[in-house]
Amino acid sequence: MAHEEFLKQAGNDDGIIFCVKEEVEKFKRILIESSDVEQNIIIIKNIELFSNDIFDLVSTRQKLIISGDVNKAIFKEKILAKKYLTNILFSSLGNMDVPDLEKYEGFVMSETLQGKTTLHN
Repeated sequence: MAHEEFLKQAGNDDGIIFCVKEEVEKFKRILIESSDVEQNIIIIKNIELFSNDIFDLVSTRQKLIISGDVNKAIFKEKILAKKYLTNILFSSLGNMDVPDLEKYEGFVMSETLQGKTTLHN
């Protein structure tokens, strides 16, 4: 479902590797066997549903998008310990506080940007 929604919004999934709970073994196989996986963007949907080994497989990747409730992930501390170039949060997480947000708003934090962002149709 997440993959189909992404395709609907983005138009294609070139260079994207999705990780969803229903296809964990396929995802692991792709990461281990693919020679050009470093050039792809990895999206993990609903991070709170996964075990520690998935995060260990992707934690060194530079092109990583983690989606879901990080506060419920069993490896939350590992996620928070990783340095990301950009964070987009929808609620406070660890030592990263966000202001009050409206529906469909997020808070972007990077070295050069900080502020609210929103989805538009």
